[in-house]
Amino acid sequence: MPRFAFQARDEAGRSIQGIELALDESDLDRRLATMDLFLVDARMLRRSLRRARGSRGLIDFCYHLAIVIEAGIPLLQGLQDIGAEESHPLAEVVQDITRKIEGGSTLSAALGDYPGHFPPLVVASVRAGEATGQLDRILHDLVRYLEWREGLKRQIVSAASYPALVLTGIVGLCILLVGWVLPRFLEIFVELGVALPLPTRVLLVIQQFLHAYWPPLLLALCIGAVGAWLFGRSDSGRLRIHQGLLRLPVVGGLISMIEMSRFAHNLGVLYGAGLPVLQALEMVEDAIQNRVIRRQIRSRRERVEAGETLATSFTSSEHIPVLVARMIAVGEVSGRIEESLARVASYYDREIPRLIQTMVGVFNTGTMLLLGAAITTIALSIFVPLYSMMGNLNAGAS
Repeated sequence: MPRFAFQARDEAGRSIQGIELALDESDLDRRLATMDLFLVDARMLRRSLRRARGSRGLIDFCYHLAIVIEAGIPLLQGLQDIGAEESHPLAEVVQDITRKIEGGSTLSAALGDYPGHFPPLVVASVRAGEATGQLDRILHDLVRYLEWREGLKRQIVSAASYPALVLTGIVGLCILLVGWVLPRFLEIFVELGVALPLPTRVLLVIQQFLHAYWPPLLLALCIGAVGAWLFGRSDSGRLRIHQGLLRLPVVGGLISMIEMSRFAHNLGVLYGAGLPVLQALEMVEDAIQNRVIRRQIRSRRERVEAGETLATSFTSSEHIPVLVARMIAVGEVSGRIEESLARVASYYDREIPRLIQTMVGVFNTGTMLLLGAAITTIALSIFVPLYSMMGNLNAGAS
């Protein structure tokens, strides 16, 4: 739906400026009339409102509102304070949300108009908080969940950065030595008739092959990359990729743990907010990124919808661990599912960083061994014939 920057006047004649979603100017006029505003001028915006970078702006927004409501400050005043901060990444969006609420909209409905800034989990939790009168507690729960998600993302990026940098360095070094350094030494070796050892001959064959066939190889690489990208975008291709990732040693276990932690965090927040279990499971299903595990969550939801209890439907399977099934059963019997899910989430929050650090340590060792092997092979390919050449020159001189 297009956005319009508008200028209007209220009943007192004051000028009001803002941004509003509308089908056209006539629809915009009707929408403003419901807010007791009279349209003066309107201009369609070609670009959407400035998006917040990352989830930091969303976390700050939820935390600020939680404190405001907890302190008994009116909601509109709290929103106006956020909108007045020009440095806040959601300032423009919050200004528009404030106007919607002044026009009679609820907070959840106003947030729902901006799905790019406020995910369905946030909108549904806020709606449940408004219905139960526990909006401040639910916002605090959301802040904890969003901070956990941001922290997990930072851990994964940090863990992957160093190995990626080392591998890039290895590839760059090999390209430099094989493509630039080695050919110049080979010219000298061939001119002086130096016998080349096996590593040097192998690198020479590779270098000559790449030099002769680099255009078709580059074309094949591009076609393969595009094909892999298209395959990964298709539903069947993505499912196969996710199945393959889960079968990888260590990596598959890490992915499963991350998804179970995401499941426990999301379901705990939504169930604690008072959402019906079926609606909560449907939203959790959308939050799961691995397609294989998402299918298993969907099948459990369908079993609950068919009349099974939550504990019965979440029996252990290949990718739903016994721990999760058991804690759901305990929580359902005791009537404290939210607490049981919190314990599951806490367990995975401890284990995931530990497993990531172990993987990083193993991978770093492997990359260093690979770097050492590559440098040793290339060094031998150059220095062994160089040493032989020096010996021939010394023998000839004597």
